[in-house]
Amino acid sequence: MLRNGLRNRHLFALDLLSLPLATALAHVVRFEGFAWPPGYGLAALVYLAAVFPLKLALMFGFGLYRRLWRFASVADLEAILACATLSGVGCLVVGGFLLPEAGLIPHRVPLSVIVLDAMFTAAALALPRLQVRALSSKRSRTAHGGARPVLIAGAGASGMMLLRQIQVSPSLGLSPVGF
Repeated sequence: MLRNGLRNRHLFALDLLSLPLATALAHVVRFEGFAWPPGYGLAALVYLAAVFPLKLALMFGFGLYRRLWRFASVADLEAILACATLSGVGCLVVGGFLLPEAGLIPHRVPLSVIVLDAMFTAAALALPRLQVRALSSKRSRTAHGGARPVLIAGAGASGMMLLRQIQVSPSLGLSPVGF
């Protein structure tokens, strides 16, 4: 199951590094450096240990590792943003209510940390995935240097699918010029 659900192992590995960094960076920005008030270092570690698995579970739930990012569209960006938003809400519940109420941390995680963490998480999710799409698109345009110009009949969903197929298949020797 893990093999079928984890198409993008390189993105998974990158997320394993960037998501904890997003949380750490949120704390560093909030406290303007590494000199945190007493108790916040331990609170940050407990918060990270609690929200990291939550973020990964949401990413699997939204299918961010099953997608072909070289074909990414606006719908895929919406999935990233929805995942990051839900992650932010989950972090608010965990860091703002659950951990302090359970006595696992002495005080709630500052709201500014939670908001910054959500923003940095969205960037950590979106940037590498959209970079894959941009590089694929650039490679496709470069490969179409001597291609025959073609018009695509139909500007609906099937026309867009045909456009993407032409763009990612330079061996066809076609260069779409319009619909």
